Amino acid sequence: MSAYSPVPADTGETARDLQDRVARLGAAVFIMALVMGMASIATHVATAGAVTENGGLAHEVLHVIALLPALAVWLRCRGKLMRTPAVESIDAILTIAACLLYAMMGMSAPSSLSVAFSVPLAMSYTLLGRSIVVPSSFRRTLLISAAGAAPTIVYFKTEGVSMVFNQSPESGRVFVLFGTVWCAFAVLAAATNSRQLYGLRARIREIGKLGQYTLETKIGEGGMGTVYRATHAMLRA
Repeated sequence: MSAYSPVPADTGETARDLQDRVARLGAAVFIMALVMGMASIATHVATAGAVTENGGLAHEVLHVIALLPALAVWLRCRGKLMRTPAVESIDAILTIAACLLYAMMGMSAPSSLSVAFSVPLAMSYTLLGRSIVVPSSFRRTLLISAAGAAPTIVYFKTEGVSMVFNQSPESGRVFVLFGTVWCAFAVLAAATNSRQLYGLRARIREIGKLGQYTLETKIGEGGMGTVYRATHAMLRA
């Protein structure tokens, strides 16, 4: 059985539903990356590059690169139906790649306090957004979220983050601890949220059962009632 929610029951419909959800995830990540990039570029242009909290050209290039995986996923998943394992792989790769790029943006602007805070925010929004749009089992969501949060934790532990604090090394260590706890909370929140939605959709499928039959799609209706296509639990037909 797939790690994703079992609703709808029909295999073809399940695959299409999953692919559509991953497409929406790609669109959401693209919009978030676009907003972040536009805000960064607008700040740079408005201040004529005078803002000290700016990573320079490399930072802006990473903002552009961050758009590409999400855009590619959105366009591909809106197209021809793919096999479920391929879509599952795309889901995991997009989530992890987006979070990796956020961490790289932070590393490209080591003296920026605003960037240091925006990295965990973007990572958290991505993980929580995925848990809502593409709900899957607790274990799968936990693994994907942990892999997505790992680059941010590595970013927090680099010397570049400590450079944000000019007062004392202790301030940098406190920020690293704060960031690590933040990442752990985001991972657990995403996994828990996904499990709740996964279980809810499974419950909806149970409600759709009529005895040994699972109702799938409505074929038609008339004066005598409504006709549904159904699958027998034992015969699978």
